Amino acid sequence: MRYAGHDSQIGTDWEKLKYPFTDYKILKLLNVLSQFGFAKKKLRDSEIVNLLLSKRDNKGRFTPESIIKLWSDFDFGQKEKLSRWITMLALRILKGIYE
Repeated sequence: MRYAGHDSQIGTDWEKLKYPFTDYKILKLLNVLSQFGFAKKKLRDSEIVNLLLSKRDNKGRFTPESIIKLWSDFDFGQKEKLSRWITMLALRILKGIYE
């Protein structure tokens, strides 16, 4: 996938669950799109939402897949450990899409 307006490519790193929203990742994209009624319907059965759903554990919780070292002391900054914060954000996004 290419960024609009130039030839740089978006790698697979954007698919990783990461917070805070300091860069362009799946949670940031879905958070923004879930605010718009016209986008919600299109998102419901989309690949990107299915990708987010596939990242849940068997109890519906989410785990950070990438971190920002500056934030590594915070709950949401613990890579590969369940995160209440990222779980809350992902569930809020999903609720916004499916309401």
